Amino acid sequence: YRCIHCLTPCETLNRQYGNDIKLTLCSHCKDNVDDYCERELLLVVIDLVLLRQQAYRHVIFNRLQSKELLYQALIMSCVLRAHIGMVSTQERVEVDQTLDATVRFLKLGLTSCVGYAVQIGIACLLLRQISRTLALVILLPVAANSSAVAMVHLWENDDTIRMLGSSVMLIHQWLALYTLYEVTSKIRTAVIVSIALAVALFCRAFIMALVWHFLDDTLM
Repeated sequence: YRCIHCLTPCETLNRQYGNDIKLTLCSHCKDNVDDYCERELLLVVIDLVLLRQQAYRHVIFNRLQSKELLYQALIMSCVLRAHIGMVSTQERVEVDQTLDATVRFLKLGLTSCVGYAVQIGIACLLLRQISRTLALVILLPVAANSSAVAMVHLWENDDTIRMLGSSVMLIHQWLALYTLYEVTSKIRTAVIVSIALAVALFCRAFIMALVWHFLDDTLM
């Protein structure tokens, strides 16, 4: 665990005093190690959307402990991205009667899965760290953003919404990666994270295009 204010490592987030459970005080800044432990999940999500770094520190250092969360985030990201891809091409699908919607959905899901795996692999390689936390830092903003975009599509199917959603997702991914590595020099961390994220995104887009064309040739 780490203090969300000064990033000082700590052994526990709360301590029991008789019948009372109180938040642990940081040995460095003398503030509560993690105030978000007593807040509802909705309030944490709101602060994440507002790009508050203490909320990111809470999620990354003090909450991401579940192995199942990684697989859930990957499946959720792939399914939602496939759904968004289906909605964005809905008019063309309706015109082309020979196109099997189920096959297209599976292709989009598989392509997204390979793309995210490549992005995580490239990020791990460039940042010289292989960890479940790093993978979750990349996937969770994708899953959250995809959920929001998919809900907005219920009212309006617009390329502008998708572009805005992608931009917001990149901002959240960058801040999450920066928060994970900010214990070192801040300027150096910002530069390294920016380069790693840009290269990983380029590789993901390139591999997804290759996989899509391969599946097109294989299934035709």
